Amino acid sequence: MDFTLDSTVPGRSGARPTTLDGTASLRLHPSLAGRLSFTSSGQSTTERIVDTKFYVLLPQIAARDGGRPWVLVDLADASKTAGIDYSQLLRSAEQVDPTRTLQLLAARRRFHEIGVSTVDSHRVVGLTGSFTPATLTQPGISRALLAQLKAKLAGVGATRETVTMYLTYAGLPVRILTSLATRTYGTLTSTIDIRQINIPVLASPPPAAQTITLTQLRKTAG
Repeated sequence: MDFTLDSTVPGRSGARPTTLDGTASLRLHPSLAGRLSFTSSGQSTTERIVDTKFYVLLPQIAARDGGRPWVLVDLADASKTAGIDYSQLLRSAEQVDPTRTLQLLAARRRFHEIGVSTVDSHRVVGLTGSFTPATLTQPGISRALLAQLKAKLAGVGATRETVTMYLTYAGLPVRILTSLATRTYGTLTSTIDIRQINIPVLASPPPAAQTITLTQLRKTAG
């Protein structure tokens, strides 16, 4: 699928808010693959996902690592740093079936319909629901991963998240709005617009001669 992302994190103590804008093409089946481009605070980032490997393009590091601008991020390393098992999270993502979204939301009592409208020329049904970290549930992921996600929410002082989804009558998501209220950062908002679904998405690893692992990069930095 192709989608765009716009998110905002309020600035602390009167500072300017941080915005993140991006576009992405992502394949969930039969294995993960994707191409992503993001811009935040005037800095642009390009990424690739190939199975369980993440590649981040950082042209500025090529001068000190032998001309290798791509950084390979090891999932185990990233999971340890973030406190979330990304390998398991990716395995869960591979099981996602967008065509079942409407049925899943309708079956959950915390969502309620907010009416019919038009989004990007699609006739859609709006569904919204609010959650606290204590009531958060997620079908298809383990209790351990759910506990990790709740811990991250607790770490930023999350108090409530509101999710609003606009779906076609076939159950395909068109727009997803989230608003996460936190004691640490204020209210974080994001909008995901899904442009296309069921399209070919190809992503291959960058050439090995242009790739350095995150562990190797840290060693070059001393």
